[in-house]
Amino acid sequence: LDRVSLKDRGLKDEFILLVVFVPLILSFIPDYAEYVQEGFKALEFVPEYYWYIVGAVVIDTFGFRSMVRYLLEFFSFKFRSK
Repeated sequence: LDRVSLKDRGLKDEFILLVVFVPLILSFIPDYAEYVQEGFKALEFVPEYYWYIVGAVVIDTFGFRSMVRYLLEFFSFKFRSK
C-alpha cells in the first residue's frame, strides 16, 4: 500500500489480516501447531457477546456496513412477508 492509503486507513486492516491468517500459517509449522490448537481451545470459553463485538469491529474496519445493512433488510422483509 502506498503511504496515502496507509495514512487514511491506518493499520487496522493489516492487524486484522494478521490475526486471521497467522494462526492458519502457524498450524503448518510443527513447533507452533500445538500452540494454535491450545489457543482455539481457549477461544471456546470466550463469551458469545464478545464474538458479536469482534464481528462488529471487523465489519466496520473492512467497510462491510452497507452489505450487512442490505442483508438485514432483505431477511427482515423476507420474514415479515410470511
